[in-house]
Amino acid sequence: MSKFCVKKPFFVLVAVIVVLIIGGVSLSKMQTDLLPDMEVPYLIVVTTEPGASPEKVETDVTKPMENALGVISGVKNVTSTSSENYGIVMLEFADDTDMDSALVKVSNALDSVDFPDGCGKPNTMELSMDMMATMYASVNYDGKNIKDLTTFSKEVVEPYIERQDGVASVSVVGGVEDTVEVRLNQNKIDKINNKILEKTNSKLADADKKISSAKSKLNKAESELADQKKALKDKQSSTNKQLAEADSKLTDAKATKIAYESSLNSMKASQSALEAEKKIYEDNKIEKNYKEINNTLANLNKQYGSVAKTMNVTIPKSVKDAIDNPDELEGFKKWLTNMGQKDKAELITLDNLKQIYNIVEVRIPQIDTELANLKTKILAAEKMVETINSKMKDIDKNYVSVQEGSLEAAAGFGSGDARWKQDSQRLILQKKNLKNQNRI
Repeated sequence: MSKFCVKKPFFVLVAVIVVLIIGGVSLSKMQTDLLPDMEVPYLIVVTTEPGASPEKVETDVTKPMENALGVISGVKNVTSTSSENYGIVMLEFADDTDMDSALVKVSNALDSVDFPDGCGKPNTMELSMDMMATMYASVNYDGKNIKDLTTFSKEVVEPYIERQDGVASVSVVGGVEDTVEVRLNQNKIDKINNKILEKTNSKLADADKKISSAKSKLNKAESELADQKKALKDKQSSTNKQLAEADSKLTDAKATKIAYESSLNSMKASQSALEAEKKIYEDNKIEKNYKEINNTLANLNKQYGSVAKTMNVTIPKSVKDAIDNPDELEGFKKWLTNMGQKDKAELITLDNLKQIYNIVEVRIPQIDTELANLKTKILAAEKMVETINSKMKDIDKNYVSVQEGSLEAAAGFGSGDARWKQDSQRLILQKKNLKNQNRI
């Protein structure tokens, strides 16, 4: 070969030039394919069932398809997903499987499945690399830290790539987000909770004492009445029925009175607790702060709303608007920070706004409603106690009258029994005297 090249140098030179020209032309015509054509051994079958729950889709659609498709030759793995209105079955085949032949087998197997009425026709899709058109790109900027680089990526790079033809969506991954940490004073929270608990427990303890005292008096009264009935049972048989009826009415009236008084005390305790809770909110000026925040947001919206919108910033109209639109709230806070109001922006958090909104718009109206209901119930209970007291006076009068009659009858019975004993003794004495006279 070396002798041939020495003898014919011009032929070798021409051959080298031709090879270089062919190589250059081939290189210029070559196209770069970042996503080569690859055959992925996966098939996806989607079947719809409008109005069906995931459980019904699993029973009517997913399970029958799994049973029919799982026995196809070459199937390596079967994965299914049941959702509302549709079911998905993914088939994984062996690497050397002919996907065209597998697609025919799957279609034949689906034709043998008996789906319920209302199910749609199964759709079969072959998974390919063209379905995963995704590109990842890294961003670097000399002289900028990670925070500045994140801002640059979101505000410059991301909008620029989104404007390019063929780009569906762009997302930034790996950046940092500004966060605000709000630490509450646990000691102040504990003090407020302790005050509320102390007042509530004190009211409940007083109500419990009154209930216990009333029950003790009732038990004592019942015991006294039972002793009186037992003592007068033998001597007052004719008046026992009237005394029992009067005693029953009096006991029922006292029990009813005590029950209403107990309920009244409990309601008053609840009323005091609610008033104490409302006073705490008033002392802390929760409603005033809430109104000031709403007025501030409304004024900002009125003065700077149009200017902020030109910067794609929406100023919340109220606390409720800020809670309903957290994304707009975050944009508004960033805008405040850029305007030099970083301290105010850090104070405006979604949790703080939700807390003050729930207190003013939910809890305080609940307290007012409960206090109004308790006021009505307390008035009704006090009226009922007055009515019971009035009735008890009449019952006490009747009871005293019956008791006096019973005592008079008992006295009469005692007097008659004494007389009977005296007469008996006299008769015995007379009999003894008669026997003595007969002996004489």
